[in-house]
Amino acid sequence: MKGSATVWVALLLLAAASTAVSDEDPAPAFRKRPLYVVLPDPSAFTAWNAGMLYGDTPLAIACPLCGVFTGMLATGLAHDEGKELYSAHALKDPALAIGEPLAKAFCPMLACSAVHVVNQPVPRHQNSAGELGDLVPAEAYAMVLRTNNWGFSAVGTQWNRYRVFYVAQVVIYDMSSGKRLSSSTLAYNEKIEDRNAAPTREELLADDGALLKEKLKSVETHAVGELSRSLNDRWVTGSRHMREFARRYTGAWCGQDPAAVAAFYAENGTLSINGGEPAAGRPAIEEVARSFMQAFPDMVVQFDGLGRRRHNYNYHWTLTGTNTGPGGTGAVVRISGQEVWTIDADGRIRASLGSYDEAEYQRQLRGETPVRN
Repeated sequence: MKGSATVWVALLLLAAASTAVSDEDPAPAFRKRPLYVVLPDPSAFTAWNAGMLYGDTPLAIACPLCGVFTGMLATGLAHDEGKELYSAHALKDPALAIGEPLAKAFCPMLACSAVHVVNQPVPRHQNSAGELGDLVPAEAYAMVLRTNNWGFSAVGTQWNRYRVFYVAQVVIYDMSSGKRLSSSTLAYNEKIEDRNAAPTREELLADDGALLKEKLKSVETHAVGELSRSLNDRWVTGSRHMREFARRYTGAWCGQDPAAVAAFYAENGTLSINGGEPAAGRPAIEEVARSFMQAFPDMVVQFDGLGRRRHNYNYHWTLTGTNTGPGGTGAVVRISGQEVWTIDADGRIRASLGSYDEAEYQRQLRGETPVRN
């Protein structure tokens, strides 16, 4: 790998001082894995209409001393009526429409190969990676999206006016390790600008619940956007998640797949080494990775650690390989370096600044410095 090899090696590297977090486990070879969407049975639909027991007088006002009994009775009636409405109007759990688009929105964070929806009933108690074994392959990711509470309730003290609400939780698992990678919760209450303009119960349920279904449809769109942003933010800012990102990035360099490396970068991301001219954009980064992999066909990259300094992440690595590619010297090289990452809002590398000891690298390339194991 003579002259040009220096450039390619640098590409992996990175600069800047930082305290690294030791992580000696070698990264597995990068392999795109599918993401399975699991939708446990939802909680019961609830219709908080129990306040209308005495004509237009809410139960809480008609019987202010009923205390706990009032609450228990109201809850029971809300669930009972909710079940009736759920069946009579063929209401559908919003998670059924949220799951697939949410998974597709989050898929780039995992560099997953495809999204699959588990189309079979899933009991609500199945809420851990270990309990999903019969539904999701071991070498896949799982996204469990559960509706915890949904229905409609009175708007403040406007007892005859209603709004919809929806509460859901999403959890991402790595099935191969059983680890919980990320999670988020959505608590949605329909925003009502004018309480007097909110629909009555009759208006909400007219025409086979047309207005209620329309409002639940708007919940779906809102939920995909909010949960996607929340998951991405947690993934990007969480140190545990960034270590997982670094492991997969390392595996991509080991996998002889240049496109897999470029996929970790933003569309207009950059990679520069030792202050040199940056490779800008995924196509350029892919070419850099390809040349590097050709120069070292047996290349192995080890993830040495990840540190954080203010808004940047410092990725530490060690490369070992034999320079048997076109024009190579046949020498074995073992060199360590680091990259300073700037991560964008979508969780990809916007800029990577690499550094390594080029003089030592050149000595090893010429066979002048023995490589120690």
